[in-house]
Amino acid sequence: MRRLVIFGDSYVQGWRGKPGDSTLSEMPFGKVLGESLGCETVLIGRAGHSNLAIMDDVVRWIEEKDTSNDAFLVVWSDMVRMTVRDPNCENHRFKGWEYPLWLRHYPDSPDPFDTMHDPQYARLLSMSSYHTVKNLCKEKNIPLRMTNSIDHQGLIDNFFDTQFRGWIREDDPDYIEPSNHWNTLFDIISGTWLNRTKKPIPQEWRQMLGNESTRNKRFVTDCWHPTDEANILIANTLEPYIKTILEE
Repeated sequence: MRRLVIFGDSYVQGWRGKPGDSTLSEMPFGKVLGESLGCETVLIGRAGHSNLAIMDDVVRWIEEKDTSNDAFLVVWSDMVRMTVRDPNCENHRFKGWEYPLWLRHYPDSPDPFDTMHDPQYARLLSMSSYHTVKNLCKEKNIPLRMTNSIDHQGLIDNFFDTQFRGWIREDDPDYIEPSNHWNTLFDIISGTWLNRTKKPIPQEWRQMLGNESTRNKRFVTDCWHPTDEANILIANTLEPYIKTILEE
């Protein structure tokens, strides 16, 4: 059986504290998934990671490790997250984001990095990261599955009132349930997994989540992360999708 390497953001890392609390779960979903499948599992996740940083983690792993017996699960993150190098850090190596600044931006928030935070620029970075990972895995014969922690922007063609082109094909064989917009890890823990109703665009969806009545305290923390029980739910939901690539 192949080794399962999981890349992503705080959902992969196991971050489940309230804002300002760096408490990590002792049973992130990847660990639960690996134990259930009986395979070696490596978790490469970091809170605040952008899609660009996740792609960089994948590239570095392929460059530095023997991947001949690996299978990858890539958990993409929020499209509007950006990762840049901290200009004050002493480490100026080209590779790596050891000292990143994570910058979140929404259309109504002022920010000096206007170009970086243009939604079309954010789309370009996420699309490039997505295709880089797909093509590298194909080149290296690494079985791949992809999903997202909380953001479904890559599947839809609008961003607020702006025409927008998604970058994930609805027939992508590497993506988990790409034809259904309710396919994120957050949808699993919020009880909306593979819902058949129309899903709001990501920014409107997050505003709706601000209503306490939409929260399931059993599975969702105050900062929209999975509880320990929710990590088991995520692992159980993903298991049939991951089992097939471990046996390739």
